[in-house]
Amino acid sequence: MNKYLALDYGASKIGAAIGDSEIRIASPFSVLKNDKDILANISKIIKDEDITTLVVGVPQGLQNLKSKQYEDAVEFVNKLKDELGIDVVVMDEKMTSKQAGVLLKGTKHGGVDDDVAAMLILQSYLDAL
Repeated sequence: MNKYLALDYGASKIGAAIGDSEIRIASPFSVLKNDKDILANISKIIKDEDITTLVVGVPQGLQNLKSKQYEDAVEFVNKLKDELGIDVVVMDEKMTSKQAGVLLKGTKHGGVDDDVAAMLILQSYLDAL
C-alpha cells in the first residue's frame, strides 16, 4: 500500500491532505505555516505517516500562463525533490481553493480551506490512478 501526502502550496500557508492506494479517499490533514521550518515539518509528517509519495499542486493558470505563484510553487517542488528524497508528483491545482471554499460554505471549518484544497488535489490524483 502506498500512502500519499498532498500539498497545496501558498506563500504563507501550505495545506496538507493524506490518502492511500488501498482506500483511495483523500482527507484533509493540516495547514502548515510556510516558514523556515517547512521542509523539516513536511519531513516529519512523511516519517510519522509513512508517506511514499508527495503530490504537490502547482497553479497552471487558466491559459497555462506562468505566474509568479507558479514559479514559486515550482521552486518549492524542486526543494522538496532535492531535500526529502521522496517521489514528488505535480498536479494542476487550478480552482481547488475556490472549490474548497464552496465545499466549506456554511460549515464551522473556520474559513481555512488550504487543507481541503490539498484534499481535492489528492483526490484527483487518486481518481486518476
